[in-house]
Amino acid sequence: MKDAPSAPFTQSETTAATATNNIELSTADQPDGEIFYNASGSAREVELSQSYEDLDGHAVSGPLTLEPYESVILIRQ
Repeated sequence: MKDAPSAPFTQSETTAATATNNIELSTADQPDGEIFYNASGSAREVELSQSYEDLDGHAVSGPLTLEPYESVILIRQ
């Protein structure tokens, strides 16, 4: 994908409180996209059953390791 919009959020302090206001989420015109997320405090491995591409156009396949509270949007190939 070229010039795909993104909104990365990174928090390096795990003990700091964070507030985000005025965020609007809407559906994208991309029916083949999937969101994978880890809502736990430890790393989680997700076995991908098919090939994907990340929003930068890089191929993603096989097991995907998500760090605590990490998420990723992938496009089915």
